[in-house]
Amino acid sequence: MFTKIHTKQYSYEYKKGFTIIEALVAIFILTVSVTALMSVVTQGIFNSSYIKNKAVAISLAQEGMELVRNIQDSALLSNEYVDFDSLASDVFPPCVSNDGVCTIDPLSLEVASCQDECPLRLSDTGYFNYTYGEVSPFTRTITMNSDTVDSGTVEVIVSWVQGNTPREVAYQSNLFLWIE
Repeated sequence: MFTKIHTKQYSYEYKKGFTIIEALVAIFILTVSVTALMSVVTQGIFNSSYIKNKAVAISLAQEGMELVRNIQDSALLSNEYVDFDSLASDVFPPCVSNDGVCTIDPLSLEVASCQDECPLRLSDTGYFNYTYGEVSPFTRTITMNSDTVDSGTVEVIVSWVQGNTPREVAYQSNLFLWIE
């Protein structure tokens, strides 16, 4: 005798869609991608701001050096200076004293002492000066030292704060008594 075994056949119907785990993994991947993208964009904005500020600081440092050379050349052409010390002490007295730090206003060409911070101001017309306008984040200081009888060095430092980090651009150059 044979017995008949009945087997049930199961049929599986596959439904299309996401499981909760697949949805969570997709959301996680999307979140990581968006976070990375935002980080790159934020860093790019910070870098472009830093580059802009550094370009302005370089221009301000070059301008400070040109102001020193302009004043020196005018003084040499109008007076007879026999050594660099006399030129520096007559024309740039605040720049050469003990711990001498000075500023030169580009509008008036006035050489003034600066012991504390000396922020530059930005005028409505877009020019930096020390007299009027909105206070800018930039500070420019100038120092001079006599090296020999015929020459000296000048250093122009432009500083600013980027985020929480102090930054600066420094230019140093030699000055000579070029007229005899």
